[in-house]
Amino acid sequence: MREWSHLKSGVLHLVSPKSIIFGNMRLPVIIMTILCTSVVGLFSQRASISTMSMMNPYEYVQAYGGFDRSLSATMMYRSQWSPLTGSPKYFHLNAHLPVYLFDGGMGVIFENEQLGAERNNLVKVSYNMVFNTQWGYFSAGASAGINQKNIDGNAFITPSGIYNEPVPEHNDPILNVGGYNATAPVWSISGLFKNDFLTAGLQIDNLVPFDYQFNDFEYGGNPVSSIFLSHQFEINDELLLSSTALVRTNVKIWQSNISAVLKYGNIFGGIAMRGYSGNSLESFGIISGLNFNNHYTIAYSYDLGLSALRNSTEGSHEIILKYNLNKILNTGLPPRIIYNPRDL
Repeated sequence: MREWSHLKSGVLHLVSPKSIIFGNMRLPVIIMTILCTSVVGLFSQRASISTMSMMNPYEYVQAYGGFDRSLSATMMYRSQWSPLTGSPKYFHLNAHLPVYLFDGGMGVIFENEQLGAERNNLVKVSYNMVFNTQWGYFSAGASAGINQKNIDGNAFITPSGIYNEPVPEHNDPILNVGGYNATAPVWSISGLFKNDFLTAGLQIDNLVPFDYQFNDFEYGGNPVSSIFLSHQFEINDELLLSSTALVRTNVKIWQSNISAVLKYGNIFGGIAMRGYSGNSLESFGIISGLNFNNHYTIAYSYDLGLSALRNSTEGSHEIILKYNLNKILNTGLPPRIIYNPRDL
């Protein structure tokens, strides 16, 4: 899930992905056919939300670039709804660093995402300017890149298709057996405020979206906004409580992830809740992690299902590995912020 998207075409016949299974029963073909032929735009939620978003704010708000005070790299892998065949799998890698000479930060993002029949490969670069005020630091940033979208035509079946032959045939005027590939630019604008206790950021992805031009149809996306809030409260010299809220929306659909993490020494643990209402409540996450030293941090989370489909979808795993050089780079002026090893 990385944005809300829709599939546009003059006629849409199909579809029942082979990979979508509920319990031991495949989703009936007739239900998917009715849904797809009654709506010109097929919408799907594709805005990923990490259970441990508090450890990777740069993923959602690129104006955060450089605020880890040195070269910082984060690798994250998430396997969502593991019991389902073709369930979402998401790999994210980023690196960013401060550029003190220009009072800013820069970074790069790599992502690979598999969503049943769909696969996305994304690369983005970002730059943000940082302004020091009496209240804290303000940052304004922009990022741009490209995303390659692949759709596996073999992963679908159609009502009139023939699949008991050596060479399957969809018998559909649009869908072909084989793969579809298209590339489109992606871009974002973002803003951030940060002081010793609060981090607040807003990012808008693809405010003017670009369509993916396939041979027989277009695949387009909607703008997605991300709101990131994080607060730290020092209980005593050894205990630090961090609370984080992440909200992502395309205005029509909203989803949230709220978490609280308690850190003691070099270990930390916490909980997370995804969703805010009966329709959006999806999972309850358990978080644990360890700071090996001033450079390496590892964390793991497991999501327990809360929705009506929890018997089929429960079991989402997420692991994060963070690295911080923890060294002032030769990038010009010295840093204005002193490294605090309590930070996650």
